[in-house]
Amino acid sequence: MPFLFQHAVQGWCPPVPILRRLGVRTRKEIDREKYALKILRGDFEKSHIGDRAEAALTAVRM
Repeated sequence: MPFLFQHAVQGWCPPVPILRRLGVRTRKEIDREKYALKILRGDFEKSHIGDRAEAALTAVRM
């Protein structure tokens, strides 16, 4: 419980680097990946996105 409080207040706690090495991703990283996959799948075809692969890469890098 103290780690959760420390993370909420400071944005960091000792287990974070360990969890990152184990592959735990942040909500923001997951949302970016989902958005990029939607672009590749063609969910936004009606919008004016040019090259889908380039648009997906740009979305992930944001």
